[in-house]
Amino acid sequence: MGGLIMVHSDDSGLVLPPKVAPYQVVIIPVYPKPEDRDEVNKEVGEIVGSLGGEFRVNVDHSDSRIGEKFYKWEKKGVPIRLEIGPRDIANKSVVLSRRDTGEKVTVEIAKLSDEIRKLLDNIQKNLFDKAKKRMDENTVRVESYDEFKKVIEEKKFVLGYWSGSAEDEDTLKAETQATVRCFPMEYEGELGKCIVTGKEKSKLALFAKSY
Repeated sequence: MGGLIMVHSDDSGLVLPPKVAPYQVVIIPVYPKPEDRDEVNKEVGEIVGSLGGEFRVNVDHSDSRIGEKFYKWEKKGVPIRLEIGPRDIANKSVVLSRRDTGEKVTVEIAKLSDEIRKLLDNIQKNLFDKAKKRMDENTVRVESYDEFKKVIEEKKFVLGYWSGSAEDEDTLKAETQATVRCFPMEYEGELGKCIVTGKEKSKLALFAKSY
């Protein structure tokens, strides 16, 4: 989870990918007047019934102010916020807000399931593409241990050949605070000389610094 937080977060808190988010949609009922509560809650119940079988949905029925609710769920990283009040009901629509971009769209209630499905797919792809771009731009391939130490100090990801033992990795971590994170599948079958032990036919590994 720590890696997820590091990759998918901003100054306002978490930005969770839809596939791993505990809730994909949070519904915020809006009651301009106390007498609006029953009408809005009735519509909210119908929306939950139509969405609950396909999406992970939560409704914030708390008595907090609207701004406080927005901030709360923004910080938790829920991918989509759905706002609905009497005016929306009259227009047979709701407002959807994306956590990843902050963009708001007005959607007809009758088309809600289709639009949420498309939006979640778009959010998932957007977050993946941003994370991959960031990783590609911050990954450096090295051929020696000295080069490895220099790049790690720059807080970048490192690609290097590795065939060290658990004891070798302990030493590596003690000296650089870096550890082996994975052996990327796209480089499977590519072999070279280990940057630490010098052993031939070593696999290409991805390293990163521990914090």
